[in-house]
Amino acid sequence: PMPERHHQRQPVDVAAAHSLSHMARQSTAEATVPFGTLAPIRDLGRVEGASFTGSPPREVALHVLHGRSAPLSISNRSLHLGLDHARRLDALEWLVQAFDALKLADTQLFCAFGLLDRFAASAPAPISAGPGAFALVLAAMLVALKVAGTQKDLDRAKNLVVEVSGQTRPWAQVRKAELCILRRLSFRACTPTSRELLDRLLRESLSQLVARPPRDGSVWDSESFARCEALSRFLLELGLVHEPEAVYGPGRPPLAAALASLLLALLALGAPRQCAEALQQSLRLLEDVAPPVVIA
Repeated sequence: PMPERHHQRQPVDVAAAHSLSHMARQSTAEATVPFGTLAPIRDLGRVEGASFTGSPPREVALHVLHGRSAPLSISNRSLHLGLDHARRLDALEWLVQAFDALKLADTQLFCAFGLLDRFAASAPAPISAGPGAFALVLAAMLVALKVAGTQKDLDRAKNLVVEVSGQTRPWAQVRKAELCILRRLSFRACTPTSRELLDRLLRESLSQLVARPPRDGSVWDSESFARCEALSRFLLELGLVHEPEAVYGPGRPPLAAALASLLLALLALGAPRQCAEALQQSLRLLEDVAPPVVIA
């Protein structure tokens, strides 16, 4: 079966992290952005109506999430000017290894990817190598977990920060990097990612498939759909990490990458035509930024 991530490698290489980070060995008091400051905002981005009065939660419509994902519509050119491809790849691959080692969710990993890419794309000058560069990677990991994780997730990530930095209290630079990221992004850290949009598309596709089985009698059971889920997620991460030009282009929205990954997976697995036709309404959301997609 297709693995959940395509970077199933050895646990985090501490020596490589030392080489990548070059972090200053300074003992300072721990002072990260308090956990919980951003997490409630994240919840509002996914579910509405879950007020403190006890009303039932209501899933946010796809077109609303698409609109809220606009900050991730960055151009590949801006991204490359802020962080060259080789160093970006090093940073993202380190994040993949770190999230694998901590057994954290892919949705949290994509949140870290998005924070780092948005920060780099809005940089007024190229991000220079040195102690501050790896601190930004660590900060993206921590902010992502403050946004989309639990206190337990955050505590484990903090332990990893201590391990890879070689210090017991390496927080001065990391805190500075967190604040730098948040300020540059105007504290909009809760942007829906392409992975979250893909997961929504998958849920909607499954519900439509259950409600309306293929008319031609073709078999598309739960096992087939599970393969489609794994392959589409694999393709999305592969593209985001290794082919940012294809994913971002001149400023494509995250929904474009999510739909492309799902449609390609459906095509590769020989899914019934009805599965792709069910995505036409979602494809119309892109018509104002890209030519309509024709399903052959």
